Amino acid sequence: MHIIAANKLIISNTQILINSAIVRSNGVVVNIIPIIQNNVEVHGVQFFNGIITTPIHNYKTYNFYRQPLTNFIQQDITIGYKGELWLWHNVNLITTIPTQEANYTII
Repeated sequence: MHIIAANKLIISNTQILINSAIVRSNGVVVNIIPIIQNNVEVHGVQFFNGIITTPIHNYKTYNFYRQPLTNFIQQDITIGYKGELWLWHNVNLITTIPTQEANYTII
């Protein structure tokens, strides 16, 4: 089991979770939990400062830097999802609008 958490998880283009964790086993999402309301062991959680999403392909071709990341979500994070997860840097954590320096790390 691998547990990753972030300031915000964009689960879908209509749902954002705050301070939540994604539990993966062999790269497959097996649970999504709020870390504040559950007994998640702190030493077992890898917490990232940023926003986690599914991949946003060709994001540089969109009018990307003026809209929230939720506008670009093409696939939801659900139980059973086994694709990549992207951790976004240089994105406003309140509005989820990327800056010109926005980039991501695959986690």
